[in-house]
Amino acid sequence: MLAEAAASRRPDDPSRTRAAAIAKTIIAEPEAASHSAAASKTVLPGSVAAIREQNAAAAELQNAELASYMAKAKQAELDNKPGVAKVFYQMVARRDQGQLKQQAIDRLAVLTKR
Repeated sequence: MLAEAAASRRPDDPSRTRAAAIAKTIIAEPEAASHSAAASKTVLPGSVAAIREQNAAAAELQNAELASYMAKAKQAELDNKPGVAKVFYQMVARRDQGQLKQQAIDRLAVLTKR
């Protein structure tokens, strides 16, 4: 019965991954324990630190995407394609909360007056 349960588990089961990570830290050699600074930086999957890292990576990716949209909008303006530029500025204005949003709104206002 236990073999059936083990066989039915998905290979990417978070509990299995987490158990393996915990087992690695417990079974680590004593020499590795003396290097506590390096050992303490190990992040367990599903931990708060891992989730924060994932969120930071996602935010960085979104910022890069928004910067790309801004660059495409500026290039569209230079290519005399105000409609395309407006679409990209609108995308940035909807998705960003900071300085890029304000820049996009300002450019939309200028393009709308034309």
